[in-house]
Amino acid sequence: MILALPIEIKDREYLSKLLLAHKFLAQKKNIVLLSRSRLCLKYIKTIKNAIFLDKSLSVHKEKLSENIIRNNYLSVLDEEAPIYNWVSFMTYSRLPFEILKKTQIYFVRSESEKKIVEKRFNRKFNNIKVVGHPKFDLLKDPYIKLFQNDANNIKSTYNKFVFIPLSFIHDLKGNNQNYQSYLNNTFATSKKLKASYTKSVKQWDLDKKNYINFLQIIYELAKKNPEINFIIRPHPTQSLNKIKKRFKSLPHNIKIIYKYTITPWLKACDYYLHSHCSSVYEAAILKKKIICFNTLGKKGVNLKVNPGYKFKNRKQLLSFFSKLEKNKINYNFKKIIIHKKNLYNYSNKISSSKEIIKNYEKLVDKKKIDNQIFTEKSNLLSIITKKYLVKIKKKLFNQEDYFSSKYFEINKSEILNYLNNFSKLDKSGEKYKINYLDTDVVLITNKKYNNI
Repeated sequence: MILALPIEIKDREYLSKLLLAHKFLAQKKNIVLLSRSRLCLKYIKTIKNAIFLDKSLSVHKEKLSENIIRNNYLSVLDEEAPIYNWVSFMTYSRLPFEILKKTQIYFVRSESEKKIVEKRFNRKFNNIKVVGHPKFDLLKDPYIKLFQNDANNIKSTYNKFVFIPLSFIHDLKGNNQNYQSYLNNTFATSKKLKASYTKSVKQWDLDKKNYINFLQIIYELAKKNPEINFIIRPHPTQSLNKIKKRFKSLPHNIKIIYKYTITPWLKACDYYLHSHCSSVYEAAILKKKIICFNTLGKKGVNLKVNPGYKFKNRKQLLSFFSKLEKNKINYNFKKIIIHKKNLYNYSNKISSSKEIIKNYEKLVDKKKIDNQIFTEKSNLLSIITKKYLVKIKKKLFNQEDYFSSKYFEINKSEILNYLNNFSKLDKSGEKYKINYLDTDVVLITNKKYNNI
């Protein structure tokens, strides 16, 4: 089988897709194409019966999806899910019915999500498969050990700390109005979509009040607990400078940091504080003390499945945190348990990566696979030249632009290092060979079965 793994936002998708690649390549004669964004499509369109794992369906990608389906297999695992947390505009724009029903496999994290989709269209879908998500596999033994060094560095630097991931669409890099204009012009392509967009914008605007209240409660907690650090991690699309300006003065123990992936922060933290961030499910798997502060509740942006303690009232949260710190109350960890119907691989016993591969094996007739496209050697000088151009473009790229998080360099050595680490951790003994097809696409094979 040939599996194409496009990566849009590196911090969000990179490691989970590399883990999936590691598991996939353990099967005989499998091949992985890993690319920045969907740039591997220039290779996929020249062959047949390859599998493409996209990060979403969308109304603005209907032609792209149709082109994949024509000769290959389209599978989707939406990186912005769970679906049960979506505002109405996302539900309509990311689930176009005509493409959904033609997609060979649409992966979801839970039975709850599958039921939402089937209820919306009032029909059953045989192509919707419940698998969880590989990023949750990374949080379990043995792969969680991959993050131990970073977690140790964080802990030694910040000691006891509250980790606070932001999940707001305010204080974006660049211009917020440009982002909303992009959404409106790109996705709101029908009356129903325009209506759902208008409704969702009202929710986002309302959530600005919640955002300001959330930053205020962080400030108050920091002032009342000077011995504890409060680490604010912005969303990848947010500007650190704009967030800092929200505070008239920053207490010494509030740090606004965007470094490492989110996992070592979660592993190292003592408390996890959020307003409506989906990384709460990762915090739950890691058995963290989860606290949610959302002043708007159902009126604004919120999580339908929200493990941990939840507060709307400022004084109640401050009192609760104080009692926890003084050991006057115990944290009830039963509150962070997520039922399997809401997150399929919450349990240590379930591997999302293996579930995805099982579905691929059922889907593909292996006899039809054609690998001839990959027999030509890449021009090394051309690759080196292009990679220098990528570095130059990256330096010139506006780092305060909303889309800057989507621009990164595909690094062959880095990929090989992660794959080898996965192999060591699970003692699978896999060995890999990686070739650049061009500056944005690499071809990965298992050395044991490598005939390419």
